[in-house]
Amino acid sequence: MQKFYVILIISLFLLNSIFASNELKILDPQSWWSEEQGTIEEVLISVKPKGIYTEYGLYLTISARETYFHTETQLEVKLDFELPENAIVTDSWLWIEDEIVRAIIMDKWTASALYEDIVDRQKDPSILFKQSPTQYQLRIYPMFKNEPRKVKITYMVPTNWDKEYIKASLPVNLLKTSRIPPEKIDLITSAAEEWQNPKILEIPDVEFMEVEDSLRAGYLHAEIPFGAGTTALTLAYNSLLKNNIFLSTYKNE
Repeated sequence: MQKFYVILIISLFLLNSIFASNELKILDPQSWWSEEQGTIEEVLISVKPKGIYTEYGLYLTISARETYFHTETQLEVKLDFELPENAIVTDSWLWIEDEIVRAIIMDKWTASALYEDIVDRQKDPSILFKQSPTQYQLRIYPMFKNEPRKVKITYMVPTNWDKEYIKASLPVNLLKTSRIPPEKIDLITSAAEEWQNPKILEIPDVEFMEVEDSLRAGYLHAEIPFGAGTTALTLAYNSLLKNNIFLSTYKNE
């Protein structure tokens, strides 16, 4: 029988105030009181300049490692996270076996009803809510204790420019939700001619190497050590401002 795959992204936020939080939980949908902290096994972040914005591609592999759940229980992932108020989430992706499925955008009530129906029928959905100007919630179902799930979230944030650097803050608070902190962040970024000398301001010894893989041609790769004590990570390029002005042209489309 052909599987029914659904993935949803919600862009309608609630009008009531919600306190900002970053939290990763693994739930048993059949026992809502039963939950434990989840683990982010792998992190890859792509950072790409796009005009006055920076585009982030956040790839996360999430597991239920070291939780008490039985290996046969179909679990649900709930990731609460915050982004800057001026962030724009553009898409969400879910890996289903060897296939990657992109989200569609729907109103909150329709999407919620579909998601809950799919969870009841034990299919393969994920859903991303925008709950306030800064707060988001991602849910994924199902996940088994020994079978991690992989997702990608793409969002854009206005780039921070000053006379010395062009700066992009990495989402450290989201990564600190992990029960077992990831050992490193794989970072890939543009090797465009005008974006020179990328560095991590807090760890200047991190080295960026040109990627040989043809699928990532023209990118630079770095491995950034990460741990529970990491409070901030900032990717920076040499500033392009001349007399406080930067002018460029968009040549495609």
